[in-house]
Amino acid sequence: MALVAAGLGAAMLVAAMVTAWLWTTGWSPFEKPQPDEVLGAMRDASDQSDIGDAPTKGGTVLAIPQAATRDFWQRSSIGAAPGPDQLSYASFSIPMSAMPAMGALTGTIGRHGRFSLRPVASGAYLLCYAGESRTADYQVQGCGEASLQVPGRIEASRGEAGFRVTVSGGG
Repeated sequence: MALVAAGLGAAMLVAAMVTAWLWTTGWSPFEKPQPDEVLGAMRDASDQSDIGDAPTKGGTVLAIPQAATRDFWQRSSIGAAPGPDQLSYASFSIPMSAMPAMGALTGTIGRHGRFSLRPVASGAYLLCYAGESRTADYQVQGCGEASLQVPGRIEASRGEAGFRVTVSGGG
């Protein structure tokens, strides 16, 4: 009987530790995306391994539908899409006012690096990270292509390896 009680106590301790860890990273173990939502977490990576050291503080994630990417690049300060090997490092500005006309979504990065894209449909998107800006333009600091699944989740990072995105479907 004592062995069963000790096992239950250890299991409860592990469950409490995992729950506490999830809350400190900004993810509630009970939080599920809405049917038309993708939840995301953005981290600052320290090196080429893309290992996230800390949640990104501030900024915005831009989600541009694949059909609007040509227009997006033409409206950007660089005027054309960078080469595939430079996409994750692309640095440019784009007017905030241009986003709605392209059907783009924006997710403000908040507490613990968390953001939400809603309402969003499943499909191919260009995702970009824009740092905080005091102008009428987003200051983009890297992009990546992703196929979003709704509802779903995004894990993104930025650092020496550029802007990287991992997508998972379901809640």
